[in-house]
Parts: sequence; structure tokens; C-alpha cells
Amino acid sequence: MGMMITTHPRSDRTPGYLLTRLRASDPQSAREISKRLEATAGAAVSEPGHISYEVFVVADDPTTFYVSETWASAEDATRHIELVQRTGAVEAIAPLLAESLHPLTLVPVIAS
Repeated sequence: MGMMITTHPRSDRTPGYLLTRLRASDPQSAREISKRLEATAGAAVSEPGHISYEVFVVADDPTTFYVSETWASAEDATRHIELVQRTGAVEAIAPLLAESLHPLTLVPVIAS
């Protein structure tokens, strides 16, 4: 299996990367989660520092989603997380999930 290495110039504004796994409890819940993630993706575009918000589903498991987000800075990523929590989106999606959310904050591998 290959490995992709992304390099970024060293700076004080390192991009913020978020990866979240969501597992729906059933196919109907998966459809609802998909709609809600689409709405969140549309809203994220207007947030400060937004670069990308991509939603993926596992090819052989349509109840498992991954959300990959890129923000201009770690601060922008944190602001987005706080907004999602403050608006109740996390609590609202919880009944549709088979397990709790698995969010990760990623940092790039910087080649020297």
C-alpha cells in the first residue's frame, strides 16, 4: 500500500485537518446522516478559514462515513468544531449512530 506525503512550508499558520468517522445504526439512519452532512458541508463553506469539507462512504459499507476537513489554520478547525457542538448538531445526530463519533485532528508529515 502506498503512502502519500504532503509537504507544507513551515509557518505559524499550519492548516488544520480533521477526520471524523460516523457509523450509522441502520440504512435509514445512514440516509439521514448523509443529508445532514450535506447541509453541514454547505454551511462550512461560509466559515472563516474553510478550505474543504468532503464526505465519503465506505465502498462496501454504506453505513460508515468519513468526513475529511481542511481549514486554513488549527484555530479555524477548532472554531468549526466549537460551532458544530454549540449548534447542537453533534447531539442531534447521536441517536442515528451505532457508536460515538470518532473525530481526529491530523497534522501533516513535513519532509525536511
